[in-house]
Amino acid sequence: MADAPPSPPAPTTARPRPLTAAHARPEATSAHLRPAPALSPEEHLRALEMRLQGMQELSHAVTSNDSVDNVLAAIIRETLILVGCDRVRLFRFDRESDVLVADAACSSDGHRVEVPPDHGLLGVVVETRRPVNVRDAHRDPRFDLTLDEVTRYRTRSLACMPILNSRGDVIGVLEAANKHVGYFTPEDAGLLGAIGAQCSIALRHAELVLSLIDQNMETREAHAALEARQTEVELLLGLEHAAATARTLQESLDGMIDAVAARYPASFIGVLLTDPAGQALELASARGSWAARLPEGRVAFPVAHPWVAGVLGDAPRLAGAGLQAALHPASSPTSPLPDGPWTDVWDFVIQRGHDHPVLGALLIVNCPGPLGRAPHQGIEQAGRIFQSVAERVALAVTLAHALDEERKAERLAAIGKALSGVVHDLRTPLTVIGGYARSMEREPDAERRAEHRGVIKRQIERIQTMIGEVLDFASGRSEVLLRRIWIRELVTELETVFVQDLADRGVAFSVDAAYKGAVKADLNKLMRVFANLVKNAREALESRPPRDGVGPAIAIGIAEAGEGRVRLTVRDNGPGFPAALAGRLFTSFATHGKDRGTGLGLAMARRIILDHGGTLEASSPPGGGAVITMTLEAS
Repeated sequence: MADAPPSPPAPTTARPRPLTAAHARPEATSAHLRPAPALSPEEHLRALEMRLQGMQELSHAVTSNDSVDNVLAAIIRETLILVGCDRVRLFRFDRESDVLVADAACSSDGHRVEVPPDHGLLGVVVETRRPVNVRDAHRDPRFDLTLDEVTRYRTRSLACMPILNSRGDVIGVLEAANKHVGYFTPEDAGLLGAIGAQCSIALRHAELVLSLIDQNMETREAHAALEARQTEVELLLGLEHAAATARTLQESLDGMIDAVAARYPASFIGVLLTDPAGQALELASARGSWAARLPEGRVAFPVAHPWVAGVLGDAPRLAGAGLQAALHPASSPTSPLPDGPWTDVWDFVIQRGHDHPVLGALLIVNCPGPLGRAPHQGIEQAGRIFQSVAERVALAVTLAHALDEERKAERLAAIGKALSGVVHDLRTPLTVIGGYARSMEREPDAERRAEHRGVIKRQIERIQTMIGEVLDFASGRSEVLLRRIWIRELVTELETVFVQDLADRGVAFSVDAAYKGAVKADLNKLMRVFANLVKNAREALESRPPRDGVGPAIAIGIAEAGEGRVRLTVRDNGPGFPAALAGRLFTSFATHGKDRGTGLGLAMARRIILDHGGTLEASSPPGGGAVITMTLEAS
């Protein structure tokens, strides 16, 4: 005869057991196969009242706000009392692992049990979705003896009730074992069915709670991902704004590092770029509490440094403890970075692409949060953000270098244009020098020769001034030296330069100065303007002389223009400006009808007058000829 099973756990309520339950477990004899003794009407009524009260308490437990495990544990306790049995277990069907599971909280004996859904009487219930009630489990061939052998428990009477969801699917099995007196009756089966319905509600509630928990976790993860993405987008927008509003590369780098430091207050955030000689990574911009502790002057890592060698691809990249050891001044005395508590250090190569040269590195030390310690941002997220920063810095550096090369090319082109202008303007003083030099050979009077020497000297000085202007322009300096120029001084200079030269060419020249005051001008540059305008007029007269027997003539007029301005005109009686140059007169290299014309005269003249704060206009009057009108400020 088998040993008697252990005593059932003590009830957790003060309510007495129903009268159908015996306090002492029967021995393993055939007595358990006999029905329970009949109850008197009064006892039967009391038993029904007790069951009704128990079902009310079960309903209250199921609808409470208590945890699912506590609700199921309460169901187990009440079922033990209401049915009057030795053991109750609630198996939940875990479809993912395809197993029936009764957790310790769902077993009156406190054991966790797992059973395949196709084994034993439990498998019959799952397959048929119908209850099973046997008087002696060991005599039923469908019963799996393995559980009794493992738990050393002797199962006699057994009632198993399927727990169905709203779709009729089996989601669990309620099992009651070893009725204290007799076997499980149809009345007990009905009670277990009602309890099973309460279990179905509890399990559905558990599914809903777990679903809500999963949805809440997904929502939190999505919210965290959205916040991280928003941070990344805002940072990228800040980088773009800093780069777009900067006038220099330094302003661009400072603005971008400011944007990064505002989001991630690390101890040190620095951009190091390769120096022009390619011998070091030189600090270009830095932020963070350590920036003020950097040594004064140039801060750089030589290419021989192991970290720089790794960045430039000449050695394996360093990371983690190796990177920190290479940069920490305690282990690397040549490191210019401050000594202090180092928790982490990260570097990102500044490079437009793998096929492009390395431009430098983005270095970050002690960054709180984004590099692994923030709750919603992992290392991968932070790495992507800072890699984006490095790529944007690489774009800014590349564009700055391209703009610098373009400026150099433009400056060379401008220098070439300026040289062309100087060569163009050198013809006038050289012509004057040649003419007066020839006059000196024929002039017997010493005083007249001295005057000629003075004219030649001034023209040589003018040539030197032109050359100096080109050198100033090449070095980035270009200025107009305004001073008070008296009109009589200007007239004398005009007559000295043009009268003799034009007379030798058969062109009459005159200056009509109705205004006797002064103007604010740079005399050398103003004479370059007149030289260009008179030269253009002379060449136009040579190409198409005036008709009706009138000789070619060039006249300069000087008069008041009102509102503190002085009008200066250069007029000829030639053919006027060609229609082909309409709208392009003051454009560089615009020329028409001249074999050796450069197209620079009017363009350079206009630029000089504009630099004076004046105006220059061209017209062809109906009566013929060409007129250039300039205005300057009176002094």
